[in-house]
Amino acid sequence: MTLRRKILIGYLIFIAIFVAANAWSAYRLHAMAEVSRRIIADNYDSVVATEEMKERLERQESAAAFLLLGQGETALAQIRDNRARFDAALARAQGQYYRARRAGSACGSGSRTPRVLSVGGRVHRAVKRRQCSGNADR
Repeated sequence: MTLRRKILIGYLIFIAIFVAANAWSAYRLHAMAEVSRRIIADNYDSVVATEEMKERLERQESAAAFLLLGQGETALAQIRDNRARFDAALARAQGQYYRARRAGSACGSGSRTPRVLSVGGRVHRAVKRRQCSGNADR
């Protein structure tokens, strides 16, 4: 085998490894992008629900001002209506929170906690799976 052929084979092996590493990187990037889209969508829903809760609290505050001005019936109706809408927005926000907790719980996704090990005088980072305790609220 000539030197030229050996160099060519080495170069082709390098190119094959390079292409495989790039393909793997593209696959992982696509997977992370999907997770990012899901997180952003969940956060957007929570932000919208939080804005709704803030608006309803402000309206309840203005209804309390009506109550102090002597317009009791109007104020109580506004307080009841805005309290119901606040509770609905709170339920939406809590639903998003608990869905996110369940999706990231130790039982659901096999989440991991890092720990440091010392092996033969060297320090290594290891990943330990959390055990499912049956409690999704942990």
